[in-house]
Amino acid sequence: MALQYRGRFALDFAYDSWAEAYREIQHSAYLELMERAVAADTHSGHFDRAISLAQTAAAVDPDAEQFEYALIKLYRLTGSHAAAAEQYSHYAAVLRDQLGAEAPPLESI
Repeated sequence: MALQYRGRFALDFAYDSWAEAYREIQHSAYLELMERAVAADTHSGHFDRAISLAQTAAAVDPDAEQFEYALIKLYRLTGSHAAAAEQYSHYAAVLRDQLGAEAPPLESI
């Protein structure tokens, strides 16, 4: 079910107040579910599945930097250093441009 979610509910009613609360509740629940699933798969060593879930969630909500952070960590754990560096570059740019914050060094993730 979580993999079928493609974005916020009822965007065709974006200006209708009735849909706003439901849309945000659904989206928050999705992000929480995906965070827990990525964490559980990472903890249990199912890195490929965790990567797939994190990629899916990051595609649904590009502003959810926790999934980019998870991807960097997972890529490093699996030895995909080039993928980790590329993801880190994007992550650092988003933090800098949108939040005015500096990313931690890649080596610390």
